[in-house]
Amino acid sequence: MGGTVCAVLRVAGLSFVAPSTSSTPFRSLARTALNAAPGVLTTDPKGRDRFVGGDPVAEPTAEAVTATDEAAVTAPTDPAFVAKFLELAAATNRGQTGSPAILDRVQDALEELESMNPTASPAASPLLDGKWALVYASEDPTRCSPFFWAWRQRFAGTKDTNPLSQMLLGSDDLIENIFTITDSVPIKSVGLATQEMRDGVLKNQVAVTVSPSGTSQMTTTSAYEPDLVKKDTLRVTVEKTQVLDATWGGNWLDNIEFPYKDVLGESATIDMKITYLDDRLRIVRDPARPGAVFAFARVEQ
Repeated sequence: MGGTVCAVLRVAGLSFVAPSTSSTPFRSLARTALNAAPGVLTTDPKGRDRFVGGDPVAEPTAEAVTATDEAAVTAPTDPAFVAKFLELAAATNRGQTGSPAILDRVQDALEELESMNPTASPAASPLLDGKWALVYASEDPTRCSPFFWAWRQRFAGTKDTNPLSQMLLGSDDLIENIFTITDSVPIKSVGLATQEMRDGVLKNQVAVTVSPSGTSQMTTTSAYEPDLVKKDTLRVTVEKTQVLDATWGGNWLDNIEFPYKDVLGESATIDMKITYLDDRLRIVRDPARPGAVFAFARVEQ
């Protein structure tokens, strides 16, 4: 692909300009969206998160925080409160960097939004339709894909019998040890992650770069439908995974489909709980691991 292809994300009155490749860190998206000068997020002597060489972004004034919190209580869909969450999420590189204090603030803002979910039956809402960009992840951004949720379900409770990995990773959970190893690969970087939801089909794409091989769009296609009982839950069935637009291996990779529905069997169908949904923001959790949470901002209808 020649040049850098940019997607403009318009969320809560903010304009995000995010490269579709993973060569530019997600934090540059925050600088553009929040009109902050370029810099590096760090902690000042008073423990406040700052961008060195730029304006402070991650740490608003106490008055602003109080005003935002009060507005959130009285106006659940107030764009200012959603925008504040997006600021914090962007300043922490989708929840992947930053001091414990600011990461706690992101989590607090997210949980506050969840407590004010304005959509009564989100799993059946037409607001789901559209393209969404990942703006926050409680774990590695690639884990927003239903592919990983299904694999966790398939191998839940499976023991890692390798004593070396048990000793090094401090766990005997096979799938978690595998994910810990792949997440810590130093030559891997994760770029823009999106989910497109239309007509019962969820297409999850994550730009992954592995040096020196290059970049590819790891794409998982799933079917989804509302749970018949739980109004906040989607039943998502992983159908296939593809490696698209790879800068290595040539276009022949685009034609290869991995039919994981056949491999995973019943485990191919997972629950996805929607804890917040409006026309700008969608927050989901894995009911099997309630601490696993992902937030998406709408890219387009």
